[in-house]
Formats: sequence, structure tokens, C-alpha cells
Amino acid sequence: MSISKMLGFDLCPRLRDLAERKLFLPRILEAPEGLDQVLVRDVF
Repeated sequence: MSISKMLGFDLCPRLRDLAERKLFLPRILEAPEGLDQVLVRDVF
């Protein structure tokens, strides 16, 4: 990870405001059961 950081790559996930993030998924796709709380089906 140190080498990637020196080369300008950031391999760490962004966890800030994670609770506010949503996953946009088309209605025609089925989602796993545990993702219901973070899914948004209506895209404006």
C-alpha cells in the first residue's frame, strides 16, 4: 500500500457518510435480500 500511495493511487475505501450512500439499481434486476435498506429503485 505504501508504494501505491507514493505512485498516487488510493486503495482505501471512502467510508465517510457511508450511511447516506445509496445503491441505484434498475427494477429489472433482482437484488440480494440484505441490500433492501440501501437500494433506490426510482431514478429521477
